[in-house]
Amino acid sequence: MAIQIRGKVCDKTSGEGVGGVLVSNGEHVVLTEVDGAYGLSAEPEEHPFAWVSVPDGFRAAGRFYQAVPGADGELDFELVPAPERGRRGFRLAQITDTHVEEEDGGRSSREVLSR
Repeated sequence: MAIQIRGKVCDKTSGEGVGGVLVSNGEHVVLTEVDGAYGLSAEPEEHPFAWVSVPDGFRAAGRFYQAVPGADGELDFELVPAPERGRRGFRLAQITDTHVEEEDGGRSSREVLSR
């Protein structure tokens, strides 16, 4: 049975809500409003935890995840400013080695990849 989780993601230092933060139960993802508020549905048997994706410039004040309550309820998350974690750049290299094999009566790798 689905329950409704509501809560707020706040800056622990100022007490203000933090907007634009992703909150998830592992299947569904929502974005906090400008004031840090969010609403998320979950099935406690299938979604035992909810968590925040900690944005640049912050770190979690404690755990970034919490157990989903068994009934409708609130889960609030606190973040602490961490200027050293601001706008970090990174590079991504994706290297793949695709292997396509021919099966009985199937197409060759060349035929599959040239489509």
